[in-house]
Amino acid sequence: MIESLRVAGDAKSYGRPPQCIVLVPTRELAKQVAAEFEMLAPDFGVLSVYGGSAYGPQLSTLNRGVDIVIGTPGRVIDMIDKKALDLSNIKTLIMDEADYMLDMGFAPDMERVLSSITSDSHQTLLFSATMPFWVRKVSQKFLKEDQVMIDLVGTDTHKVAPTVTHYAIPCTRAQKQAMIFDIVKRYAPEGKAIMFTERKATADTLYSGLAGKLKVAVLHGDIAQSTRESTILGFKAGRYDLLIATDVASR
Repeated sequence: MIESLRVAGDAKSYGRPPQCIVLVPTRELAKQVAAEFEMLAPDFGVLSVYGGSAYGPQLSTLNRGVDIVIGTPGRVIDMIDKKALDLSNIKTLIMDEADYMLDMGFAPDMERVLSSITSDSHQTLLFSATMPFWVRKVSQKFLKEDQVMIDLVGTDTHKVAPTVTHYAIPCTRAQKQAMIFDIVKRYAPEGKAIMFTERKATADTLYSGLAGKLKVAVLHGDIAQSTRESTILGFKAGRYDLLIATDVASR
């Protein structure tokens, strides 16, 4: 895909509309994808746009021109409505984690963005862990008739990497914190352990109970974006033994 963008035009063509747009469900994933593009294609102008961040710098960068835009559907639509984001030059459209965007209620927003791309010659790539009805509907409506589907899972619905081992450890609610402490000390003696919870309140409760025993941080949607970013940087730097998070970090 990067090579097709190189063929389409000169890199970092300032003032020209972007050639590639990537839709993702969360701001964390937008930043992660942008970082990967910057590493793999440093000669391209890359911009990530998402809610909770200032419009000014993003609008200024778009006015100067970028090659690749990565964004959440809501902020991308805001940019389209502000006439700041021009999709007339799109050569590649990527929908990453389409099933998760559906679960988050982004279906109308995604269809709005897809309908704003008027070029018939662009390539569309859709990545999804599952194929619910809406994802199939979108693929039929917005992908070409000769679309190619690549199934990396097949009939194995529990496929995981060969380096991953699963353990099921029964315990009572009262035993949970002590068990988590033992697991982190046993299996992550040098830190870098992540624990996911379904609810934000559960994450906060576990954080409070473990804060005096481990170097622990908590991450969920009620925490300010700036704090979330500094927490992730601190976790990567090894300042925490354990990161307790809702699925805001799983993406």
